[in-house]
Amino acid sequence: MQKKEISNDIAWLLEHGLITEAEESLRQYCEFFPDDVEGYSLQAGLHLSKGNACDAMLSIRQGLEIDPYHQDLLQNLLFMASAIDNNPAEAVRAYALLYMLGNTMATDVLASSRLPTTGFKVLQGTMEIANQMNTLTAALKRKGISAQAVNYYNSYLGYDSAQDISFSDCRTQEEANLKAKAFAADMLSNYDIFHFHFGTTLTFDHSDLSLLEPLSKKRVMHYWGSDVRRLSVARKHNPYICVKNTDELKMVNDIKKTAIHIQDCIVGDHELYLYVKDYFPRVHILRQAIDLSSYYPKPTQPNPRPLFVHAPTSPEVKGTEYILRAIDTLRQEYDFDFQLIQGMSHNQAKATYQQADLIIDQILIGSYGLLAVEAMAMGKPVVCWISEYMKDKYPGELPLLIANPDTITDVLRNVLNNQDMLPDLGLRGRVYAEQYHDANVVAEKLVSIYKGL
Repeated sequence: MQKKEISNDIAWLLEHGLITEAEESLRQYCEFFPDDVEGYSLQAGLHLSKGNACDAMLSIRQGLEIDPYHQDLLQNLLFMASAIDNNPAEAVRAYALLYMLGNTMATDVLASSRLPTTGFKVLQGTMEIANQMNTLTAALKRKGISAQAVNYYNSYLGYDSAQDISFSDCRTQEEANLKAKAFAADMLSNYDIFHFHFGTTLTFDHSDLSLLEPLSKKRVMHYWGSDVRRLSVARKHNPYICVKNTDELKMVNDIKKTAIHIQDCIVGDHELYLYVKDYFPRVHILRQAIDLSSYYPKPTQPNPRPLFVHAPTSPEVKGTEYILRAIDTLRQEYDFDFQLIQGMSHNQAKATYQQADLIIDQILIGSYGLLAVEAMAMGKPVVCWISEYMKDKYPGELPLLIANPDTITDVLRNVLNNQDMLPDLGLRGRVYAEQYHDANVVAEKLVSIYKGL
């Protein structure tokens, strides 16, 4: 008789209350098939039939150590945690994993075990963008809020993150999917507010999204740029725009799928607002955050051989070719240094920014990015393109030198001819960063967003 037939017979005996016969058959089964995960599932059923809840839970846990995704064992765990152990967190974890594995039959069992959303534990993930997850999480912790950031996508920039989740040990995409779902189930049972970034969630197939509402979890999606920026919309307000992602149909479909389950989204400025306003009931503007204690202002002083720095993560989108062309032209007229930063860790790049006399940010997108914020925090003058649409969308007077591909050469020439204007510009930039980008100030607004979810 085959293993499956024997296990079916034992299940039938248990179902019909023939405990003695089932126990003897199970003893023989375990002798023939030691450490078989199905055997642990049957053992759990036998212990439950005999009223031994503790032994049943032990068998379930032993089986799940062998196969963490065994659905019969997970269903038994869900039943035990819900009806007997009164362990709602474990019930949620079992239910979430079952659901993401495609088993949606356990909803009724969970109904009496949902976690009350009375806490304020925050999880941010799963893509680090310009150190923003780490910065925001640290600021929340300083306010006494329990917060954690998890990052699935490591980069050469070497940003700090509270927890990096590696999938390099997974041999197949299916293994990676299962690992992500198991991790998601753990997080869903432990956190109250889910702050997602760059269109990512805890699972690669976004199967966790449909669990957030039934589990009474607060959620928000934070978009950062190329994840939502569409050429067809951007070119209406900015003739110089260049986008990284040209598949607008997929981009819109991804946003729409997210908006089914998440009603609130966050963007950094009114440029990004244009791309999401039609899809989310509530869109929040939250400025980029910076930990000012990690940036010491070193104002620029007139230098007989000034250093200009440009650090593009995406040269085509940042307008690097126009900047390099302007540098080549001006080198024929002036004596200055220029450094293009690529492939450096974030800490190495910061050390170079500290020595710069002028930092050139992006000159195509039409709004300033994190490089500009970092430069201002250091008291460094910044060149950046701010579109006409965006000029009145920022608070206060922008302490930036504005340039686009048509004017970059003249703007840099003016800097070389008038270096005495740079110290004041740098000092005003530091004040601006303190007023609008201090992580502690940004975190205050973020907390208010969370409270309104």
